[in-house]
Amino acid sequence: MESEMIDIATTSVLSGEHAETLATKWWAAEKFRQHGVPCREGAFMDAETEIIRTTIRKYSEARNLSQEEVEDLIFGTNRQEGFWAHIARAIPPRRVRSSVQELLELTAG
Repeated sequence: MESEMIDIATTSVLSGEHAETLATKWWAAEKFRQHGVPCREGAFMDAETEIIRTTIRKYSEARNLSQEEVEDLIFGTNRQEGFWAHIARAIPPRRVRSSVQELLELTAG
């Protein structure tokens, strides 16, 4: 049975395959649509932003990362395998690219 994820923004249901594609492919929105993968665009809802913050906090706690190490993951050279996909999986149907952009905007402000 294929897993399903609920989109908090539109209450649509994504297949596990679509959710994984959104989390791991760095495509433009148009390419996702060409492949039949729905993705949400536009401003992030407050709930989505909170999910990003919570996901990063839990990720860093599970790995005993300092604030500096988390910032290095976001801005620097520390490219832990799967970090961005982990964040993007928390907020389907957002693309990994839009999740990165939102996170960068959150941490810059």
